[in-house]
Formats: sequence, structure tokens, C-alpha cells
Amino acid sequence: MEANGSYGFPKGHKKSGETDLDCALREIKEETGLTPTILPDMKRTIHYSMPNGNFKEVTYFVGKYDDQELIPEDSNILAAKKFTLDAALSLIKYPQVKDILVEIDYMLDIKGE
Repeated sequence: MEANGSYGFPKGHKKSGETDLDCALREIKEETGLTPTILPDMKRTIHYSMPNGNFKEVTYFVGKYDDQELIPEDSNILAAKKFTLDAALSLIKYPQVKDILVEIDYMLDIKGE
């Protein structure tokens, strides 16, 4: 949970020389304390325009973590919490992100993950 009371996915900007995956793993570790195993071929990217007219690209990676405790290392993160799919869908306000969650859940179900 962030200071404004909202929940979201770990996010941040790439540092010099980082790949998208390196950045994602670093941000996940900082904001949740987790070190996931990223599932290949499961990343999704969305594009949208900001209120100021700039365009933004966001890439989501899917990862597995086994019996790891959520312990945020970033002081801007007040809490980290696991949610069921239904609970997550009720908390997320952006339709594109909801669509990604539903698609990933379906793909994981097909793969037996």
C-alpha cells in the first residue's frame, strides 16, 4: 500500500544500463521483499497517454515465488499484501490492467501453474 492508500504493482524507472527485466526484479525486491522466478513468455505491455499528453509504456512481468514473506524495503511502501484474483480486480481501476490479470490467470490455468 502506498502513502495515498492505494494498492498497485511494483513499479519504477530503469536505472542506467538496466534491462526491463532487471528493473522489474529490482523494483519487486524493493517494494515487496520478494525474489520471484520470472515466467518466460508471460510479460505484457500496455501503452496509454498521460493527462499531459505524453505517452507511456508499461511492461508487466509474471513471476512465481515460493513461501517468501512480503517485507517491503522501500520506505514509501506502507504495506504489501497478497490478493485473490477477484479482490485484485476490485481494487484495480485501470481496465487494461484488469484485462492483463484475467489473461494471465487464464494462461496460468492452461499451463497448470
